[in-house]
Amino acid sequence: VEVVAAAVVAAGDSSAAAVGAADADPEAVRAELEAAPTPLREVELPSGVRVRVLEEGDGKTFPTEFVEAHLVGRLLGGCVFESTEGKGQPPMRMDLGRNSIIQGMELGLRALCLGAVAELHIPARLGYMHVGVPKVVPPNTDLMFQVELVVVDGVRAPERIVAAGAAGSGRAGGEFAVASGRGRPCSLLFPWWLARVQRPAPTSYYLNFSRHLARALPAHELARARAIPRRTRAEAEGWDVSGGALIISGVQDDWRARREW
Repeated sequence: VEVVAAAVVAAGDSSAAAVGAADADPEAVRAELEAAPTPLREVELPSGVRVRVLEEGDGKTFPTEFVEAHLVGRLLGGCVFESTEGKGQPPMRMDLGRNSIIQGMELGLRALCLGAVAELHIPARLGYMHVGVPKVVPPNTDLMFQVELVVVDGVRAPERIVAAGAAGSGRAGGEFAVASGRGRPCSLLFPWWLARVQRPAPTSYYLNFSRHLARALPAHELARARAIPRRTRAEAEGWDVSGGALIISGVQDDWRARREW
């Protein structure tokens, strides 16, 4: 996501900042997230999932078996925890009716049709509930997913090109642009929330380490730094690491995957 932010700045959006704001005012961030872009329509399902349609689909092809979709998942504070295109991945396949995805996502997808671009607001009880995802999603956290349905039950959406900030698009100032190319489905190029999430202040450790490297000094000369011993697999036979951490090389040498792949 840092790389995405840098790309936006390079493209001329000097107001864009890297995502992740654990100390940002949740209410202020929520207010800005709710303010833009203006959806074409919005509906709240009986389950409590809110669907904000940003781009209409074909109006007839609704999913019953599976969906392939590009998506961006984030917390209410704006922190991104999932992005298919951000990771250079193809659309994510999500099977319906098999308990393979969170309940709120399935309910939201069933309300959309082929080609639709929408934002799903999923309450915690229909998301990761009281469990969360360790180091990614805190327990009892509401989620926001931006999804684009590329394939529905094996039917692929036609490619389309929509200019950034096109009249009647209902989007704010071209920050949320839709574009496509040969062999590439409609993609979310400049997410509108990217410029609205503050970047947390760097830690003192990070600043000190950066200053140290800026002086062209090797990392092991950093104050209180300790080198991690390196061992080959043969030297580390028995896997005794009671004396501290080790870097062990050659572990994968005899793996079948290494030879064949």
